[in-house]
Amino acid sequence: MATKADRFVNSKKGKGLLKGSGAVALLKPDWAREQGIRCGKLKDGALVYSVLDILKYVERVAQEHQDSALENDAVRMWRTVVDQASDDNNTVAETWANAHLLTAITASATDILDVGAVTLE
Repeated sequence: MATKADRFVNSKKGKGLLKGSGAVALLKPDWAREQGIRCGKLKDGALVYSVLDILKYVERVAQEHQDSALENDAVRMWRTVVDQASDDNNTVAETWANAHLLTAITASATDILDVGAVTLE
């Protein structure tokens, strides 16, 4: 299977491709590299950005927003507790918080999908 050929566009067109991602104002070389978007300069000094990388970034952001929308407040709170325990290298607290996180995820999925209302008849 052939891969898609990539194109590079200037900053103005790159910002157009980023619309809806919330990152239009951030399109600078350092930020782009941090996000995995290839960029460079032309001989005249104009900045150019990879179209395929920008599209992948926008898709990734959209997926993250969609995943976040499926989480309730309890899931977000327990994720924060797990992350903090992990940052503190507190394995006991991390294990405890992970158990609560799994319970919150299960409850969130049940609430969103209304699993109780599903019948196989």
